[in-house]
Amino acid sequence: MPLSEDKDPQSKEMLAFQRFETLLMQLLQRHTSDQKQIKQLIRENQLLKERLQPYKELGTAQTTGSSMQQKQLSSTCNDALIQEINFYIKEIDACLSYFEQT
Repeated sequence: MPLSEDKDPQSKEMLAFQRFETLLMQLLQRHTSDQKQIKQLIRENQLLKERLQPYKELGTAQTTGSSMQQKQLSSTCNDALIQEINFYIKEIDACLSYFEQT
């Protein structure tokens, strides 16, 4: 039987309390860090959506405009870039959904 454990039950409680306090502070720091990352993801997602909006509007104009306008607009619209931006938007949305659930 270890003597240090039997001598002072208050010291055991104090150690347990200190350990709990340390863990709590670590969790709060991680939570704060996660919240900052979530805010950053939201800003990036919004920025991507804003940058994609003119291309969406061009696509709408292509379907309603003349064939001459369609050729001009399609030359300015890079479909691969739009697809890549949409992919990142979906990925960020998935991450944000995960963070909201946890």
